[in-house]
Amino acid sequence: IKPTAMFVREMTENYPELWRVAQEIEGLVCGVGIHAGGIIFVDEPFTNSTALMRAPDNTLITQFDLHDDEDVSLIKIDLLSVEALDKIHTCLDLLVEHGEIMAEPTLKETYEKVVGIYNLERNAPDMWKLVWEHKIQALFQMEKQSGIQGIALTHPTSVDELAVLNSVIRLMAQEKGGETPLENYARFRKNPKAWDEEMLKYGLTAEERKFMHEQLDSSNGLCITQEQFMKLVQLPEVGGFDLQFADALRKAIAKKNPKAYDELTVQFFENAKEKNLSPKLCDYIWNRQIALSRGYGFNASHTLAYSLVGLQEMNLAYRFPIIYWNCACLITDSGGAEYDEEDTKTTNYGKIATAIGKMRSAGINITLPNINDSAYTFYPDAKNNRILYGLRGMTNVGDDLVNTIIQNRPYVSIKDFYNRVKPNKQAMVSLIRAGVFDDFMDRNIAMGWYIWETCDKKKKLTLQNIPTFIKYNMLPEDTEERIMARRVYEFNRYLKACCLAKKTDSYYTLDERAINFLTEIECDYLINEYMIDIKSWKKIYDSWMDILRSWLSVVHDEILENLNFTIFKEDWEKYAEGNYSSWEMSALGFYYHEHELQHVNTSRYGISDFASLPEEPVIEKYFDKGGKRINMYKLNKICGTCISKDKAKGTVTLLTTTGVVNVKFRKEYFTMYDKQISRVEPDGTKKVVEKSFFNKGNMIVVMGIRSGDDFIVKKYASSSGEQLYHIDKVNKDGTITLRHERASGDEEDE
Repeated sequence: IKPTAMFVREMTENYPELWRVAQEIEGLVCGVGIHAGGIIFVDEPFTNSTALMRAPDNTLITQFDLHDDEDVSLIKIDLLSVEALDKIHTCLDLLVEHGEIMAEPTLKETYEKVVGIYNLERNAPDMWKLVWEHKIQALFQMEKQSGIQGIALTHPTSVDELAVLNSVIRLMAQEKGGETPLENYARFRKNPKAWDEEMLKYGLTAEERKFMHEQLDSSNGLCITQEQFMKLVQLPEVGGFDLQFADALRKAIAKKNPKAYDELTVQFFENAKEKNLSPKLCDYIWNRQIALSRGYGFNASHTLAYSLVGLQEMNLAYRFPIIYWNCACLITDSGGAEYDEEDTKTTNYGKIATAIGKMRSAGINITLPNINDSAYTFYPDAKNNRILYGLRGMTNVGDDLVNTIIQNRPYVSIKDFYNRVKPNKQAMVSLIRAGVFDDFMDRNIAMGWYIWETCDKKKKLTLQNIPTFIKYNMLPEDTEERIMARRVYEFNRYLKACCLAKKTDSYYTLDERAINFLTEIECDYLINEYMIDIKSWKKIYDSWMDILRSWLSVVHDEILENLNFTIFKEDWEKYAEGNYSSWEMSALGFYYHEHELQHVNTSRYGISDFASLPEEPVIEKYFDKGGKRINMYKLNKICGTCISKDKAKGTVTLLTTTGVVNVKFRKEYFTMYDKQISRVEPDGTKKVVEKSFFNKGNMIVVMGIRSGDDFIVKKYASSSGEQLYHIDKVNKDGTITLRHERASGDEEDE
């Protein structure tokens, strides 16, 4: 690392004593960690060769790091968790469940029978064609752009060729902007004479070119593995070095130790000169072939093993309907493989949305859950070539309900389901929103049926319904007599609530308000020493209520219909607000129909597509401060729907119209907008007036910069607008209603 001028100045001129201390402690061990999957096997006591200790969690580990362990003859083996194995395991389970294969007594036997190394199809042209056309999802080690590009350029047709490609895609160009090893490999593969032309330019003789063909024909003229360059330097024609030198070269490359590599370079050419070896051959091998691996040296055992795992995946995708392999990938990528009937972990909607987006972009049909066909997690429907969303992934649908749903299948209608399963209201609304009953009826009609079935509608109206009439403003005020009857009704409630000391009393104790009202309706003659007899008052009260009874008998059917419709409408607004897209987001965390923000006028609001932004932010201007350059970046806006949030990291997973984005906030800013706002009501109860801006389903606009796969929220003092807006409403004309300020009230953690 090059010295930083400002740091050098600070340490030498302003803090020389601190610098002396820093130089003394630099290089000392400041912490101890445990390797994620590093395992050492021995056939004798560990303490014959290394020292042991206990980690804080009581795990037994060596006191040495892996390099020191290697120096005392131990070998570390990495046993890491590989998602590819989860996908293979899940696919085998699906194939067994659907009768595509027969389960053997053990998983190992099933595995060996179906995808054991000696039972694999290796050469079928149609299988390799699937690879070339990128139709095999999550092909091991070929998922990233380098692998996709490598397959497109080279069209491998065997495990050996795939293994070579696995090595080549990891190598880097030796010069900035120069030909990459992958491009070089593709060129030599397409035109074998090109390699000979290159060797001729280096001045190699016919015999030397023949020698190189013998060594590197298997990899089309490129030295791409550790074993290849270790073998080359041990050959007499190249120097005849011993295994110790070859292994030192491997370590210098694998551990990226340029100093050691430079020392070995000097030793290599001095040896060649002493032995009078061909300068041109040695130069070509060291500076052209071995130099390919200088940034990274891959070993053949890795590359072949990786390719065999890829071949297993290819077999599962080729020999069986590919929907099973696609579904296994979707289950694993979305976290579904982590769930079973007893699991209670929270569904990760961010992973689900990302996995679904990846599949749908590849043209794979992911459909809404189905009440008769869906399973806990994603489920393959080979007959219709689709993958069904899982029941366990829905909001408010727990494991017990999923068990009950599956145990009571099949259902012939939504009414049949409701009567037999009897889910609670939140779960039933979520099921309808998710579209599980779409095979039975239109979703809007299903929601309407359910709300009408369960809302608090009335069959017959009496004066006991007067509170409801008052609530919905249905009591008549067309005559003074009816207006007074309503006032008498409300006064009667006041008497019972405020003027009756004990339920056993036969009188009401009157206050000034009561006396004034009784006087107004000319019943003051009933007052006796600030009291009124309950029975006497009831006669007066009933006479006034007869007025309302008479009114109700005339308009009963009309009022009943209006009241029930009003009650239904109130429940509809509570449970069914929005459209199919918003319902799906609420229940499933992804959009089966179009994104709610699909038709927003982005140009009007200066909103960009995240995928179209440069991966690294564009420097708009900069200035110097204290000898340090401060960059100011061009800021952009993106919008999307919140899928999930991480309070600890201050991040939000945002589903935009083109994909999933991880949005990072300053911790204090995130906390400010993540808190819910409540308000104390006059009766002392607490009412939530606004929840977090980042709850699932909320739509937001954020301003900041793209950095790789993340969006960093920020603004400058000179920036117009705010870092964050909540989208309150999306209008049909493409405009949106935005809000930055939080509601007033008390903040509290959700």
